[in-house]
Amino acid sequence: MKNLVFILIFSSSSLFSYDKINFIGQVSNPNLQNSISIYPLKDKTYMLYNSYIEIYDSSYNYVSRIDIKGEKPVSIESNGEYIYVLDNSASKINVYNEKGEKIFDFGYKGSKNGQLSNPSDFKYFNKKLYLANTGLNRIDIFDENGIYLYGFKTMSKDGTKSIEPDKIAIDKSGSIYILDISNSIIQKYSQSGQLIQEINQTANCISANEYSIVYVANEKEGKIKEFNSNLEFINSFGTRGKGKFEFLNFSDLEVDKSNNILALDNKNKKMLALNLENAQYSSKMPDAIRTDKIRLIPSRNYNINAFSFDASSDTLIYYDIKLKKAYILKGDEKKEILSYGEGEGLVKDPLDFRIYDNKIYASDSGNSRISIFNMEGKYENSFGSKASFFEKNKEGKFNAPSSIAISQKSNIYIADNAIIQTFNKDGIFLFLIGPNISDIKLTKISDIKTDEDGNLYILDSTLKKIIITDPNGKLISAINIPLPKPVSFAYDFNGYIYVLDKELSNVNVFDKKGNFQTSFLASGKGERELLEPEKIKIYGNTIYISDPQNNRLKSFDISYIPERPKINNSKIKDNQINLNWQINNDRIVKKFNIFKGETKEKLEKIAETKELSYTDSDLKSDTTYYYLVSAISITGEENYSEIYSVYFKGEKKIISETPELDNTIDTKNRPPVEIIPVKLNYIFSANYKYYLKNSLG
Repeated sequence: MKNLVFILIFSSSSLFSYDKINFIGQVSNPNLQNSISIYPLKDKTYMLYNSYIEIYDSSYNYVSRIDIKGEKPVSIESNGEYIYVLDNSASKINVYNEKGEKIFDFGYKGSKNGQLSNPSDFKYFNKKLYLANTGLNRIDIFDENGIYLYGFKTMSKDGTKSIEPDKIAIDKSGSIYILDISNSIIQKYSQSGQLIQEINQTANCISANEYSIVYVANEKEGKIKEFNSNLEFINSFGTRGKGKFEFLNFSDLEVDKSNNILALDNKNKKMLALNLENAQYSSKMPDAIRTDKIRLIPSRNYNINAFSFDASSDTLIYYDIKLKKAYILKGDEKKEILSYGEGEGLVKDPLDFRIYDNKIYASDSGNSRISIFNMEGKYENSFGSKASFFEKNKEGKFNAPSSIAISQKSNIYIADNAIIQTFNKDGIFLFLIGPNISDIKLTKISDIKTDEDGNLYILDSTLKKIIITDPNGKLISAINIPLPKPVSFAYDFNGYIYVLDKELSNVNVFDKKGNFQTSFLASGKGERELLEPEKIKIYGNTIYISDPQNNRLKSFDISYIPERPKINNSKIKDNQINLNWQINNDRIVKKFNIFKGETKEKLEKIAETKELSYTDSDLKSDTTYYYLVSAISITGEENYSEIYSVYFKGEKKIISETPELDNTIDTKNRPPVEIIPVKLNYIFSANYKYYLKNSLG
């Protein structure tokens, strides 16, 4: 009876489109007049206030409270481990654990990419935070660790005016919906920021469920309206008022895991949980396709001024140009090594270090030489000397040695303005590379690296190219780097190149063919921002970035996300199903998991393999099987193929219809063929004339 009364109260001209509107539960108390935002997560609901968060259970009973600090909190989200609170005035996101302890914060007030101005809403989806950066007319995307990834401008469909994203929602397939309250506009974007649809609609809040339904709340009418994923109107319910099932305003609107609508009305001091039963909501949207290939996970921040540095498994060496001193860090132990000066064993503003074969190679630019030390900082040897201005033969002599690269075959490459000098591991000169490499003339070499094949990578910051040569300097290819100020780069030995840009204060990732993959970080002074970065290096699966103006050296662990395996075909042979699939950049893939089931909804893991194929012999005849293949990366990330179906007919069973002989009947004197007369007892009267002319038998 409660449901029936509820239906009558919420009735509208299109009531027939709902099978039933159920009242699930509510929170109602005087404190709710100060509530700001809600977020449902599994069996909990978080309710945000100015200085605290209330937590409710699945029955909307109060459980606990977390005290927080902030200037003007406006929205709350969670990933199950962290609770994120968006602070509008401070233009940052504060991150707490379930105990209310602040873990970190991120975001920096400003107008550059990745910086914030008057942010008003955000949503957590697929390990990312999508933020309505209202003051900059942008949607900006951060990962769950607060690392800036990318963003896009929000413009009207005709491109004539900026749209202010006040509220944001994301559906199951990853489409982004934004609401501009003052201009009464709702827009739909793809994950890459392509505008798909735009409508005019007065509203205050927006949310989306798993069934392609977008909910829009309009407090002037006290109604919640339904739109499909194309933003076409379906229906509405509710009315304005102070009654139990009426609304005066919508502070927030969310959809929980059961697709219940949670409507926060702080003027009526309540939060209602409603469920709409509708036969049209029969199939869920497909999951969003995971397209990111790399994640950075913050590892450690070193509060050091690292003008130049290098890292190994347990050691970090760096030079502090302000103090004119070099240090070795092992764990938390710090030791001063190398002394400043011009004599043997002294260094003068080294531009690079390289740890190789338990030795430290220092590119001593001030003394125009390469000095070699053991891992305790004790001087062992040096090679190279200052080249005079008039010397034509520069072999083994330097003007300003900078970046060092050492190949797996122990070739030592030293960048020196527009040329590269090559030595063996003992410092014996081998050959020069540049300034002319085929039809490319090097002008300013900023960094050099080698790959697993011994090929040499040269970053020319003036040309904005990375030139790739073989170990002897013969041109292989050149990659355009469309960045304003690339200063350094690193190669991860898994096919990805990480380019550090000083002006953008970020890292841009390319593959070896020069295809852009992703970007990380933004300008700022926080732990997850860069101010004026100088150098980037990779050791193992860890990236190190020096940011001396911020007095920090940051490290991040690389996590590789494999591409979706693509099942090409299946073959049925010898009563077996042979599956084959392909994947790009298989060097980051550790293994594949194979899942199987007789329905799409219930797939179970049946095997794992390192191959690009699998043979299944556990089959039943006349059965359709569904297969799914997941790729597991070397860092444990997983990505899934589409579900692939195969019908297995199996072997044909030959059923004998020959009756068994009755051995009791004497057949000796019976003829091989016996003719038996047909007796017609009855013919249907309506056709008797036909049968008179066409006799049977």
